Amino acid sequence: MLPWLCGGDFNLMLMACEKVGGEFKDHEADIFRKAVASCGLLDLGFIGHEFTLTNNKGGADNIQDCSDRFLANNAWKMLFPRSFVSHLTKRKSGHLPLLLCIKAMWLREDTSTKVVQEAWQNGANNLRRVANKLSG
Repeated sequence: MLPWLCGGDFNLMLMACEKVGGEFKDHEADIFRKAVASCGLLDLGFIGHEFTLTNNKGGADNIQDCSDRFLANNAWKMLFPRSFVSHLTKRKSGHLPLLLCIKAMWLREDTSTKVVQEAWQNGANNLRRVANKLSG
């Protein structure tokens, strides 16, 4: 199986504990859980604030949930075993930005330093190519 990663706002939660305020719809969560399972995906988890979305209202009208996430299959997780997701500080949007930190095993290879040094010596275009390859 090829490595597969997907992330973003799924507008659904997997569990009731991922929502505060408003109505949690278990039948919708069940559909989402089945879709995630049938694709062989796993939630990558996160570091940071518990919820990724707020309606920006106060008191009893406040609704928060964790509908933004990254999911990956085992093949992807084996390629990037030390990767993690951080929930960053929100700005103007009701959504927190998510940061996926990929810990590439390539950087442990003996030749990785040489490749970066050669790219650096040969100019900015080569650096961009190396950066593009590292990012995906």
